[in-house]
Amino acid sequence: MSLDAIITIRLSNEEKEILQQKADALGLKLNKLARLKLINVDVAKTNKIVSVNWEYYEQLGKINFQLGKIGTNINQLAHNANLSMQMGSPMQPEIIKLNEMSAVIKEARSLINDACSHIKSIEGTH
Repeated sequence: MSLDAIITIRLSNEEKEILQQKADALGLKLNKLARLKLINVDVAKTNKIVSVNWEYYEQLGKINFQLGKIGTNINQLAHNANLSMQMGSPMQPEIIKLNEMSAVIKEARSLINDACSHIKSIEGTH
């Protein structure tokens, strides 16, 4: 949406301060709060107050990295188990378990990536 039109509204200092406090509480700029109020938008429903703890976000990235390394190790173990099985070793239950663990790790990484993307979309890039 392009903001091309300009209108001027005169307020008392007290009114402006009240609006500024409301805008600050909602994490909005004063002009955006005024626009939303003027077009009768329920600001509380359209603008969620979000605070991101970037330390937790960084930790999610580290966990994701470690899960990736674990997944690589599991894939190597599954590969070696398959080779052993081809050579006559009965390792089918171990291979099944390794494949299940690999799938769980891939799902966990996907969830972490989704959470990180959602955090970035809400708060903006860090």
